[in-house]
Amino acid sequence: MQYQLSIRTITESDLNVNRPFMPENEHYEMYLSAFVEDINNLEFVSELQQEDGDLIVTIENNSDFEQLEEAAKKLLSGSYYNKLVVNKRFTKVV
Repeated sequence: MQYQLSIRTITESDLNVNRPFMPENEHYEMYLSAFVEDINNLEFVSELQQEDGDLIVTIENNSDFEQLEEAAKKLLSGSYYNKLVVNKRFTKVV
């Protein structure tokens, strides 16, 4: 099963009380690479392909999708909250 997730840089419209500052744009690739590595290291991820901010994640069992979605959500609302934003949530690749 393959799922696509789209990530983008933070823009001014994403700023709020909890995210008052924009990160330096030159660090985006570093943050994205670290996020990709964290997702790829999940035990149920069998393959990950990246094209800029679009990630195609392959998992063996459809039952692992909920864990994948939860892990990505936890990362993006935790250590990557002030660095990356979801442009488009996980969608199944047909």
